[in-house]
Amino acid sequence: MTAKSVRLIFEYDGDQIRLIKRQEVDMIPPPSAAKSGFAQEAGFWLEVRTAGMQVLHRQIMRDPVATHPEVFSNEPGKTITRSNEPSRKGAFTVVVPESTDNDHLAFVRANPTARSEAEKRTFSAAPTGEIARFSMKKDQ
Repeated sequence: MTAKSVRLIFEYDGDQIRLIKRQEVDMIPPPSAAKSGFAQEAGFWLEVRTAGMQVLHRQIMRDPVATHPEVFSNEPGKTITRSNEPSRKGAFTVVVPESTDNDHLAFVRANPTARSEAEKRTFSAAPTGEIARFSMKKDQ
């Protein structure tokens, strides 16, 4: 028996991400990472959420719109380095579980140190690191 999932194909240009295609697929989605208790983690992940912001699925991933991508040297023995030229355009795909509770998918780039500094400056809740949000509703 296969599970129902959704494949979402995104394109990006700089930091602008747009959803270009949604496909229902018969496959098991990647397992969810912890859905709570990750407030101090750094990294990049996606969250599938309910309309009330409850996290239903969390998938840790590499940042698909990394501003300075890793590059490999043609010289033997050289290590991987970060390019000074930002990656400007590209595409990526994610697979998430299908559920009637799915309202939206959000990409999160988290940095607890930056969040802590923001809290000190604003005396209020710091930004979550959400960089983009897309509806998971079939009719949109």
